[in-house]
Amino acid sequence: RIHRLRGLKSCFRDHGLDPDNIEVKSPTLAAYGRYSSDNSEYQNGYDLAAEALDEHTLSTGFVGNNDMTAFGIMAAISDYGYRIPADYSVCGFDNIALSAMPQISLTTIEHASIFKGQEAVDIIYKKNAQKDNSSKRHYIMRMEYEPELIVRNSTGKCRH
Repeated sequence: RIHRLRGLKSCFRDHGLDPDNIEVKSPTLAAYGRYSSDNSEYQNGYDLAAEALDEHTLSTGFVGNNDMTAFGIMAAISDYGYRIPADYSVCGFDNIALSAMPQISLTTIEHASIFKGQEAVDIIYKKNAQKDNSSKRHYIMRMEYEPELIVRNSTGKCRH
């Protein structure tokens, strides 16, 4: 987590933004146990956003570690009477199908999960086929995927 925060701070600096404006909130381990596994990400997003709003955060945007967390963040912002993106921008990370629905329209990061899955199956298939022949060569493979920002209606110009 600290490594990611350092990377985020350097990204802020690279874009002329003050890295001290980053506030990271994460649930405690006990918080994960409070909710069933099917809604814990949503509920954690809601609770952490509500906590920030209760503290009268100076933040202008929230980023969830995945889209379900971002949906919880969006719900808290709405329940507190704020508007997205007029008052707060929200971004997720996954680009799940629900994110593109017009009622949600969540800005998110696409990280090629379907393509990665297809590539993983191909690699497994090739390795299994390799066992059938006499070749005992082993390959180490490294693949990198460029994430893509999918801009939708949950983000806008930063309010001042």
